[in-house]
Amino acid sequence: MQFETILSLGPTCRAKYQIIRIFGKQRSPSGVFDWQATPYRAVRFYLDNDFRDTFNREDLVAINGRVKHRKLHTSHLHAFPEGITDAEIDVYYPQARARHDHLCEKTRAVLRCREPVLICLGRHIKVTRWLRLAIAIRRYAPGLRFKLLAGPLGDLPDDDVCWQGRHDLWDRHLSPYSSATYKLARPGSFPRSAASMD
Repeated sequence: MQFETILSLGPTCRAKYQIIRIFGKQRSPSGVFDWQATPYRAVRFYLDNDFRDTFNREDLVAINGRVKHRKLHTSHLHAFPEGITDAEIDVYYPQARARHDHLCEKTRAVLRCREPVLICLGRHIKVTRWLRLAIAIRRYAPGLRFKLLAGPLGDLPDDDVCWQGRHDLWDRHLSPYSSATYKLARPGSFPRSAASMD
């Protein structure tokens, strides 16, 4: 079975960039994790709380000209202008909140769809963290057929300079998913394939 839908779960826009570069936009609808930096602990919070209480105004603060969530440690560079101050957040917040809510709803829709979904992470992560994230996805969407794929081992640091990652690594990493048959997690179980950690 082929994955027609590919979703990025962060932690930055690297995975989304690579998905679009390799597969095009049509296979990867926009989601909330495409437009913010989201630590994996925060991704689990989003899932555990059905995406609620993740962008309340009182939790947002400007630090070094970027808006961050003081509890979840998400960073919202694309939702607010660079160089923003605390006093200016209120000006941009209504529009940023509407966009965030819209993207959360789009992410929910993908996680609740009936077709198989390839869920990509922008970084290689430890097996224990991968497993906690896979379990959180399974709890959130018990009927979802998915494969959780960590980023490629040996990629560049994920920072403002190297945010795209190495194209050659991502080409090899995602090429098996262009047209092949895959083992999927069945509803009621969670994926444990070692291939997800390559």
